[in-house]
Order: sequence, then structure tokens, then C-alpha cells
Amino acid sequence: MTIEAHKHTVTGALADDAISVPEFSTAFYDGELIEEYAHKLLDSVQEFSWFAEGGHTIDCVWKRTGGMSQGKPTLGRTIKVGGYEGFRTGKTFRVWMAADHCRGLTAMQFEASVYHQLMHMQELEVESRDGDDTKLVPAMRGHDIEMFRSEYQRYGAWNLDIARMRDTVEQQLKLDLGTDTTVPARPSRKSTTQAAKDYVEQFAAPDEDALVTPPDSPIKTPVPFVATAAGRAARKRAASANA
Repeated sequence: MTIEAHKHTVTGALADDAISVPEFSTAFYDGELIEEYAHKLLDSVQEFSWFAEGGHTIDCVWKRTGGMSQGKPTLGRTIKVGGYEGFRTGKTFRVWMAADHCRGLTAMQFEASVYHQLMHMQELEVESRDGDDTKLVPAMRGHDIEMFRSEYQRYGAWNLDIARMRDTVEQQLKLDLGTDTTVPARPSRKSTTQAAKDYVEQFAAPDEDALVTPPDSPIKTPVPFVATAAGRAARKRAASANA
């Protein structure tokens, strides 16, 4: 399905409609709208089928202010509830969304932000204490990819995570442009691993003059990715030239 095909959210709201965020003066407030979106996603999206099967529950609340993280607004946060609080509330996870940052979002943008928070939840299979059996336990999940835009501009898909994201984006672009009607398949581990390996090998040469820059890189002077004293000196000279 293309992004353009999403005319309505999982709640039935029009994708471009503005959401209604309550006004409140307390630190937290009942997250009725968040809960509506969360439960619709949990009930209808395949990647969350484990949630109901495992008997998990979720608590959803508004937080008056989300604050900033590394210079960017924090739209929400997912927390695994445990210990005494988990015992008293009976909840497995808690999701809070920042009221100040969510005001002005469209219904589809809000759905995507709630989906993002739900993706931080997962089940992990762990061994029992005696090692004779395994069990599934709720846990938190990190992001699929950590990178900077300039990192990709300079080095391309140099590791497996970035290569997988590149494959996914390229496939989605084909769907959005109507050039491919097939359902996107999970990227091949072999193909993406090899692509990342091939790219990294370009930077493995010990020769400080073997400088490589992706063809679309906006950086004027290529900088070698060489973990040697000569490589560090070459990078410093290149950085001075760019400055």
C-alpha cells in the first residue's frame, strides 16, 4: 500500500484532519485519544499480534510538556512498567504523548507518532532461572537505525542497518510513484550485507591518497576512512581545506 492510499486513519478520521488535544494545567492528563489510536493499531496491525497473545496491557496518558532531546522536540515516550507499579496498575507498558508538541499534528501524523511509540515494545525469549526452559517477557526495543544525513551523503549504505533502510525507502518510492505494484518484501540479509561490505571495503585501503566519496556527496574534498595515524593526518588536512 502506498502512503497516498492512506486517506483515513485506523480510527476512521480523515488523514489530514487536525487532532483535538485537550488543554490542561496538570503534569499529566487522561489519554483517551492516544488510547483509541493505540488499541486500534494493536488490534489491526500484524506486527503487534504478539501483544494480545501475550496478555499485555497498556496505559496511555498526555504529558503537558514533552521537552527537547538533542535539540528536537520529544513527541512521546514508551516505558516498560514493572516492579511495584506494575503490580499495582496491572499494566505492562505506558505511553505518554506530549500535548504541547502534538497540537497541530494531522490525524495521520499523530497515528504515525503513536505507532512509533508502540514499536518500542517487544517480547523477548529468555531462559528460566534453572536453564531448563524459556519464557517470553516484555521488553523495550531500540530504533532500527541510528545515523546522520551527512553520514549517508558521505559514506552511503556502509552498514547493514543503513543498507536495509535504503532498500526499504527505494521500494516505498517505487510504490508511491506507481512504478511497482508488488508488496515490499523483507530486504535480503545476504544482499544488504554484501552491499554494506562492498561499500566499506572502499575505505579499507591503508593508502592515505585512496580517497573515496559517494558520487552525490556535497562535500568538496573527500576524506579517507582509515584508522591509521596517516589517515587521521589526511582527514585533518582535508577538513582544513573544506573550511
